[in-house]
Amino acid sequence: MPTIGESFARPAALGPVSRRPVRRFASACAAMLLAGTATAGAAELRLVSVNGEPLPDEAMIAFSDDGSITGTSGCNRFRTIGAMRDGTLAIDGPVTTTMMACADEAQTARERAILSLLEGDIAVTFDPFAGDITLSNEAITLVATLASAGGASSVADRVPPTHAGRDAPAGDPPYFNPFGLSGDMPIRARPDAEADIVAGAYSGMVLRNEGCEGDWCAVETPDGSARGWADRSVLEPSGGALRAGQGLFDTAGIMPCAQGEGAPMTQCAFGVAREGGGTATVVVTKPDGVERALFFVDGAFVSADSSQAGGGFETSATRQADLQFISVDSERYEVPDAVLFGG
Repeated sequence: MPTIGESFARPAALGPVSRRPVRRFASACAAMLLAGTATAGAAELRLVSVNGEPLPDEAMIAFSDDGSITGTSGCNRFRTIGAMRDGTLAIDGPVTTTMMACADEAQTARERAILSLLEGDIAVTFDPFAGDITLSNEAITLVATLASAGGASSVADRVPPTHAGRDAPAGDPPYFNPFGLSGDMPIRARPDAEADIVAGAYSGMVLRNEGCEGDWCAVETPDGSARGWADRSVLEPSGGALRAGQGLFDTAGIMPCAQGEGAPMTQCAFGVAREGGGTATVVVTKPDGVERALFFVDGAFVSADSSQAGGGFETSATRQADLQFISVDSERYEVPDAVLFGG
């Protein structure tokens, strides 16, 4: 394997670095790798494991927009060049490395696996919920995650907690809200119309459903401050838009987004409240901190709104496989079907 020393001077055999346009991924991982981050011209990932074996904390890989790929296994640094073609990361040059001895045979074997992966075409998949990116071929699976420095950490900090930071409710549907009442709905100590009232709930207030028995349902406020029984006849399932407005999300994570005409793709935090069958409300926190609500019915984008000032009502949507490309004025979002349907 060629050696380039600590300075990473490029061997003549590599020739000039490729300046061909780097195609964005055909899936939701596009912005994560090659389109750059909000604060730098390269996307940096921390390497988590190779073939299930954990890697050192310092193991990382970075993708620059000129096609160069650099990183470290935690033992030696490496460099090569590549480009996205038809959804596959194609390596265009040999891998060059430093030649430091690894700490033990296990670490040496893990490094060899990483370098072997970088010798051919690499399949790329992205988990929008965990934020994990998997690079793989027939023999090797390398799992990476967004690096914690710079813009990535600020995006991660904005990801909202699911179910207000608690376990999902036990009942089906998971959330109710009172309806059709002129005043507050009583929450009683027992499933009995004569039982003491322990709290009240206004029409439209979202309550956790902890299970129903006959004409009564055990309900709880989202923060757990009040719990009791409510008359089932004045409860209805809470819609996704109502729950999203109160920050009660089924799933949350990071998705590709862009803000401004011609702006590069970066990452936005999101939370989604689902109603089933692809009907859902997705609330995205844009890089400037303004929230954008995207509404879907039966898996199709129907409209957008904003919980803060920012306008944005000229919308469009196109689909490619299991990914929807949403435009709201000059904003762009890439929403995988998994966000809407789960799984």
